[in-house]
Amino acid sequence: MGLRHPQGRRALTAIIAAQFIGSLADNALLILAIGLLAERQAAGWATPALRLFFYLSFVLTAAFAGAIADAFPKSRVLLATNLAKLGGCALLLAHLHPLAAYALVGLGAAAHSPARYGILPELLPAEDLVAANAGVEIATVLSILLGVALGGWLLLLPAAWGLGTIAVCYAMSVVCTCAIPKGRAANPQALNDPRALVTTFARSSKTLWRDAEGQIALAVTSLFGAAAAVLQFVVLRWAQERLGLPLAKAALLQIAVALGMAGGAVAAARWVPLRRALTMLPV
Repeated sequence: MGLRHPQGRRALTAIIAAQFIGSLADNALLILAIGLLAERQAAGWATPALRLFFYLSFVLTAAFAGAIADAFPKSRVLLATNLAKLGGCALLLAHLHPLAAYALVGLGAAAHSPARYGILPELLPAEDLVAANAGVEIATVLSILLGVALGGWLLLLPAAWGLGTIAVCYAMSVVCTCAIPKGRAANPQALNDPRALVTTFARSSKTLWRDAEGQIALAVTSLFGAAAAVLQFVVLRWAQERLGLPLAKAALLQIAVALGMAGGAVAAARWVPLRRALTMLPV
């Protein structure tokens, strides 16, 4: 079932649409959650803690996320994770603390990632995977840019209207996910021994950290992700305090940051061949 086959094209279209709309809502929700914390005059640490709670979900589920994607049909895992994100948005509408609600969104995102990357090889032949992955990644980058803009615009509306709009986006993502062929579980017994999963994960992590190139890859990825997360909030704070911009307009500056990151990735792909990758690092 390749991209030349109508069923293959429909499946990929559904995956890309679900990814785009879901990621759009994720990024808009972060901006809206920051606005809710400011509106409730939350402590200063609460705003960056949004990202902390979000990423903590990835850390806590790291040993199990891949097994979950294998234990059930991946299309149904994608459906469940989008429903979890919708649930987090509903909790915000119910006036639950934004940190708790955003942690639920993080749990959905953590389980979503391995299922999203793993479903493409199940639906498409190898020769179509590069094009399919490119489509998914392009949709993701666009959704980040537009999601930040959407979040900034929604801050101008009453909170209930903004959250309702994001909930509709998540619901649309759920509908798109329902159009993905169900498929089969790759390994229904993947979750039978949770202790073994934790042990294997710990052993694999230790192996990577002991490998010279693996250590560099993990360290650079971790530092880059941490710096990007911090920069996101630094830009917001700087724009509000130094430029006097309201949060709705300050959020738009994050688009410039995202464009710079995307431009750097394009430049690296164009001018830094794989064999020279390590020469770009101070090691």
